[in-house]
Amino acid sequence: MLKNLILFVTTYSILCSVASIYLHTKSYKNEYCAQKQVDADDNIRISYLITGDSDDEKVDAKLFDPNNNVVFERKNESGGEHLYKVNESGTYKLCFFVPKPGDNFI
Repeated sequence: MLKNLILFVTTYSILCSVASIYLHTKSYKNEYCAQKQVDADDNIRISYLITGDSDDEKVDAKLFDPNNNVVFERKNESGGEHLYKVNESGTYKLCFFVPKPGDNFI
């Protein structure tokens, strides 16, 4: 019984901390953002991939802290991963900028 309870609590806590977004970018030269309230000492794991009309899709990605400072930035990539250890509680914002025309998905 205790083993099942521990498994349930562990699984539930993992599922509660995972957020996923799916963006359909119909126009370019626009910034697409999502934000989430995060507690201090949490980890933010960013993993993204852009796909679309051609094999040469690229995107710029930025993560902003609650003070609007850039804490992660990648430019002109088709995908990437990053792990960020949160030092300050607050609303973090992840933005993608699509520099080229086309029907894309992030």
